Amino acid sequence: MKKLFIISFLSVFVFSCSNEDTYSTLDKFDTSNFSTKQFVGNIVAFQKNNEVKLGIKDNKLLESFNNYSKKLGLGLSAVSLQLEEIDNKDYIRFFNKGGSVSTVALLKDIEDSNGRYAIGETVCTTTSCASCCGCVPDGNYCSPCDFNTADCKRTTSG
Repeated sequence: MKKLFIISFLSVFVFSCSNEDTYSTLDKFDTSNFSTKQFVGNIVAFQKNNEVKLGIKDNKLLESFNNYSKKLGLGLSAVSLQLEEIDNKDYIRFFNKGGSVSTVALLKDIEDSNGRYAIGETVCTTTSCASCCGCVPDGNYCSPCDFNTADCKRTTSG
């Protein structure tokens, strides 16, 4: 019985210590400047152990994107999102009602030693390449879809 108690205690202690690092990193991520009324330029992610992680909750990012779409009259309504790494660059991909996908680059803040990432100013939206390969921001433009379709729509704003 004593061994079981010690093993249980050690398991809880080890689990607490391993999660503490993740939570302390999130606690250090400053969300005070994030606004759902703004999309482009919002600081939304950070780098930890060479991996980019979101520091803003999904529902807040979706609200920010949907407000951006409404403000610009894009007619898009994102229902989910995911982080993606494509060709060693980081993106957020928004999955919209109607089957389209909008992709935006995450740009590392060069002046920020904490490795934070902001939303870029170019959004690329496609239906043909919604499940794969292309139509992602490349500077102020969108890379072509691998299916050579012309449905990749670019929106650039600052």
